Amino acid sequence: MIRSTVHTARKSHWCDTCDRRAIRPGQRYHKAAASPGIDLINETQHWQTFRECADCADRYGRGHLIAAP
Repeated sequence: MIRSTVHTARKSHWCDTCDRRAIRPGQRYHKAAASPGIDLINETQHWQTFRECADCADRYGRGHLIAAP
């Protein structure tokens, strides 16, 4: 199972997709959590979370999730 949510950053984070863009406080970002045992995403026994900046979300077709309502 993958749980997908959108958050507004309260502190700085690095994008886990591109690993070079900072997600600054106040910016919206996509956060996905993968349950244990998902093939090729999470082969561990623990939940894993991934943060994604708006640019990467746009690039990979998830930009509509971050767009302000």
